Amino acid sequence: MAASAAKPSKPATPKTLKDRLKEKERKKEELEKKLDELRKQLQEITQEYQEAYTKYLLTKERVHRNKQKLDESSVELDLNEDKLDKRIVSMYKNNEALMFLNLLLGVTSFDEFLNNLKFMTRVTNSDVELVSKTKALKGQIEETQLKLEKQKTLQQKSLDEAKTKQNDMKRNLNAQHMLAKLISKDILKLRQRTTDVDGLELTIMFPVNGPNSYINDWGFPRSGGRTHKGTDIFAANGTPTLSTVDGVIWKASPTEKGLGGITVWVYGDDNVAYYYAHLEKIVDGITVGRRVKAGDVVGYVGNTGNARTTPPHLHFQINPGGDTPINPYPYLVAADPYKSQEDKDKAKDPNQDQDQAQDQDQDQ
Repeated sequence: MAASAAKPSKPATPKTLKDRLKEKERKKEELEKKLDELRKQLQEITQEYQEAYTKYLLTKERVHRNKQKLDESSVELDLNEDKLDKRIVSMYKNNEALMFLNLLLGVTSFDEFLNNLKFMTRVTNSDVELVSKTKALKGQIEETQLKLEKQKTLQQKSLDEAKTKQNDMKRNLNAQHMLAKLISKDILKLRQRTTDVDGLELTIMFPVNGPNSYINDWGFPRSGGRTHKGTDIFAANGTPTLSTVDGVIWKASPTEKGLGGITVWVYGDDNVAYYYAHLEKIVDGITVGRRVKAGDVVGYVGNTGNARTTPPHLHFQINPGGDTPINPYPYLVAADPYKSQEDKDKAKDPNQDQDQAQDQDQDQ
């Protein structure tokens, strides 16, 4: 009987953008923890290296000073030996008989003779003793030098080992940094989405980095007969707002001015201007002409300007060519990693949601 064919395995359900993004962010978080641990280890190894280096330098200095003492003792020994040699030659070769005769003729008593003889002997013995002491001292210094050289060699080995560990850790840290950068790039790619609305294709990143909510409030009535020309993204006060594209800071108001309060304009490399209003504050260094990349923090959600009576939110606006604004809602939904594909498809026709939106009291 023929064996029954194995059932084909059920294909795995493709991961949603939200799942992929969460997985990448989890990996990035794990990497950041690992990087923190590696930095701590590198700090400890650096401390170990510095201590080893200090000990090595101190020992090296002691070796140098001891070598100077050894050189000095060698010179002193040579001088003393030379002095002794000359005295012995003088006493026992050239003038020995004359010196002994002087001892006999120049004394008045036998006791005086003995005293003179003892004096001559002591003079000779003192030279011999000086040479012996110098030799002993030199021997001690040489012994110390050997110990110090051995100690220096061992400390050099410890220093080299610490340096190797430090270099290995730096390489490991750099590798993890590179991996973190690659994951960050993957996250950036996942956060940047391309959508085409009425023939205008834009690739942007969602501008609020944190929990948020928003609806299609384009065209809602505002005070003075105006209509809303953007999308209000509600989020906690101080939530970071991100540059949606690579570009330059076109305009910036770090203090409250007009309806928008504290504001920033990013003029993208895609020839589109992106407007951020009602910010709590803008990031230090965000000034006109500065280049920014997609994902760079440019400010923080607030309720400045005429939004003082409303919950904190970002008024976000898209102005192609820096001119007339268009409805940013479909582009925001496309770039929002937490929106379903159904939401994204619906958002391509933003008029579908207009009847579901509720009137809001805040102005832009």
